[in-house]
Amino acid sequence: MKKLHRYLAVLLAAIVAVGVYACGEKNTFQISKIEKQYTNVKITSTDDMGDIVLNEKRTQEFGKLFEGLVFEQTQSAGGLNERSYSVILLDGSVPVDSIQIAEAGTTVTYGGYFYRLTEGSFDTEKWRLLIEEEREEQKKNETSAKEDIQEGTEETQDPESAADPEENGQEEGEYYGIDRSDFAASKVIAVPAWPECRVDLDGDGSTETIVYEVQSADDIHKELLFLIYDHEGNFYSETEGTSPVWENPSSEGYFIMDLDSEDKYLEIAVLDDGPSGDPCFSTMRYDAGKLIYMGEIPTDSPYGELKAAGDGKVVGSGRLSILQTWRAPFTWVTEGNRIRLLEEEWYYPYVNSTTGAAVKQKKPVLLYEEPDLGANAAEILPSDEAVTFGTTDNKNWVQFFRADGKEGWIYLEDGYYMQSGGERTSVMDIFENLSMAG
Repeated sequence: MKKLHRYLAVLLAAIVAVGVYACGEKNTFQISKIEKQYTNVKITSTDDMGDIVLNEKRTQEFGKLFEGLVFEQTQSAGGLNERSYSVILLDGSVPVDSIQIAEAGTTVTYGGYFYRLTEGSFDTEKWRLLIEEEREEQKKNETSAKEDIQEGTEETQDPESAADPEENGQEEGEYYGIDRSDFAASKVIAVPAWPECRVDLDGDGSTETIVYEVQSADDIHKELLFLIYDHEGNFYSETEGTSPVWENPSSEGYFIMDLDSEDKYLEIAVLDDGPSGDPCFSTMRYDAGKLIYMGEIPTDSPYGELKAAGDGKVVGSGRLSILQTWRAPFTWVTEGNRIRLLEEEWYYPYVNSTTGAAVKQKKPVLLYEEPDLGANAAEILPSDEAVTFGTTDNKNWVQFFRADGKEGWIYLEDGYYMQSGGERTSVMDIFENLSMAG
């Protein structure tokens, strides 16, 4: 497996700008004091454009569309409330980071914050032109490849001239091989459902073979066939711990992770979409002939990627339990053969890029200068200005922003009640258009 390139994250100067430019063999995307290196980008959108990965040349052309544009941060963890493109930065085929860009071409969201152009907008129609050029080129390449295959099957190959399967990383057929050195650049590697994968899961120096297949068990449920064989071909089916009930496991593949670089294990994560839009990753570990179930990591598209640094922790997406239905990055930590949710002091909610209506304040709100009941506070009256929310401790405090410049912290009791006009009042009566999914 091709060794993945590393990417570099460094702090920039204290200006808030967006720019893309050539940087050796790679490009660099700058936003909100973050710099990361990548080779190409994948662009997706909420319309019928579909997904497309730009080659390196068109990626540079794409980057030129940002030259000279300057954005400024306007709110924290606010909502775009408009259709947007998702631009995923890739190092080869590995996601490095992602941003969302509004269809109108004036707003960029990144890392829980959003930024607006100080003036003007960039031309999203030029994006479409680049994408269409890429799509047409890929169609031509696919057609050419099919023609080459058809021509090849018409020729008779001399058996003695055929390549040695072992020289192509194959033994008795095609397989997907992963070496521990592959985790030097990324601690999470996506594995396709086919072909079978060969990897040393338990660190004993010999590879295990993973066979992954999803079959329909009935009209509602699906059955996941997750088979592991040792290097001698012995099959192990014994499972330790509570096995997950599979509702809709991904048929595209799964993930191999190195959660803790100091131990001997590699972990397995399988994405299950769940029965009603509640996807999660089921995490497992193979040891001494047993497949050990470690626990679940909830997720939420488009924040579904697992992020690990090799320090025993993995970051997924969790639902906050205060104010409304919203989500933030949550961290799980390994403890032996289990994973445990790590409670953090502060959470940084994802930007809400749905098309819901803006939140409005209907009743007076007591606004604190700091997240402290002893801090200065003043009551602000209702307004038709849009309200957004930011950092929260997921217990009592939530950062508050209003479009007219009012900002501070609000204090919630039991997650859903506030003092308004001296009375204990539900947040549903104070704010309209909160997200309250079931």
